[in-house]
Amino acid sequence: LCSDCPSQCHQDIFDVATCCSNFNLVKRFAGALVQAVTEETPGGESFAVVEFGTNANTVVGMTSHNEALQELNGLVYTGGYTNHAEAISHCQATFDTYSGSNRENVILLVTDGVATRPGKDPFGAATAAADSAKEAGTTILPVFIQPLATVTAFSANAVEAAAIAQQELNYM
Repeated sequence: LCSDCPSQCHQDIFDVATCCSNFNLVKRFAGALVQAVTEETPGGESFAVVEFGTNANTVVGMTSHNEALQELNGLVYTGGYTNHAEAISHCQATFDTYSGSNRENVILLVTDGVATRPGKDPFGAATAAADSAKEAGTTILPVFIQPLATVTAFSANAVEAAAIAQQELNYM
């Protein structure tokens, strides 16, 4: 078992150390981003938390950054495949039930894998869900998390990408 999420990695088809490490990187990144957005914006922002693997689940609908952080910190690794289509659809649904005015809807799709579900065309399903969200005026920002130990040729680019991401956060 891995030290980051003992007893939570239970899918034999996945490498336990990779799953647990990636899951915790995703949680830490998402929490840091919620905190950064909260610090860099004038206020009034709301967040929702949607977890996904084989299926998506809305953990909490639109709420304060404090509650979103609490929910993020409470997530446990459940294993499974990667269903971007269902994740995007669940995220979009949280906007549909929230009546805030003059807001920009942004989905930050943080993942450690490529779409592998649903069915025979996971990429097509993810693209269709993304197109539907875009038509509703939502911006989707995909972020792929991978442990640095597995990054070799791109490590210099990763530092540059992190600097660009920080500039974008400052711009927001």
